[in-house]
Amino acid sequence: MRAKLRIRATTAAVVALAGCLAVGPGAAQGQPVGFGLGARVGTIGIGPEVSARFGPLGVRGGYGLLPLELNATRFVEIDGVATAELRLPRDWYTLGVDLHLGNFMRLGGGLLYKPGDIVAEVIIDSDATVELGGERYGGSQVSGLVGTHVSRSAAPFVVVGFGANAPGGFGVSFDLGVAYLGDAEVGLEATGRADVIGTAEFRANLAAEEGRIADEAATYLKYWPVLNVSLRYGFGG
Repeated sequence: MRAKLRIRATTAAVVALAGCLAVGPGAAQGQPVGFGLGARVGTIGIGPEVSARFGPLGVRGGYGLLPLELNATRFVEIDGVATAELRLPRDWYTLGVDLHLGNFMRLGGGLLYKPGDIVAEVIIDSDATVELGGERYGGSQVSGLVGTHVSRSAAPFVVVGFGANAPGGFGVSFDLGVAYLGDAEVGLEATGRADVIGTAEFRANLAAEEGRIADEAATYLKYWPVLNVSLRYGFGG
């Protein structure tokens, strides 16, 4: 329900913004209106992007697909054989406003929306050991771990853009910026022998491990880099 409310609020804001731009300085002074279609690739995925420019102001929206899996063994202390995968959110959406400073530089900001969260899944071999909350457990006791890094789904972002941003024709541009995901919660679940993972001592150790991972992740997952290369074709100008 919270996510739906955020989407509705974001949609309403974008509609209102588009209306303001339509009657803004560019339209009022008869400046040319430009529309662009293109594609982008970067830290918020690969996918289509659309834009509209009204004089020095513009609106921009896009979708990125990021089906990326990374090695996650650094997040847990494991001795022995283990399979660890870190899955990033798959879908990324952006809606923003641009202030064009000529045709080769722009300042932008808006909202980044990601319905998913970062998930790490670890499968522990039977002869391996894992450290949780300062205690060691064998793979025959704890066979797997699933960790979820839950951050805000809608995050504000700012970017500086460089490259050809003329209303008409082909153009290549670069975005350099950051999105603020804020503080997050870490959830950690374990699979294994019930007489081990069901004890109060194990649950306390698992909670301590959650706190350790949350502290470590907070140093580099509170902010998400926005680094994109975009190829677009503009109509108008």
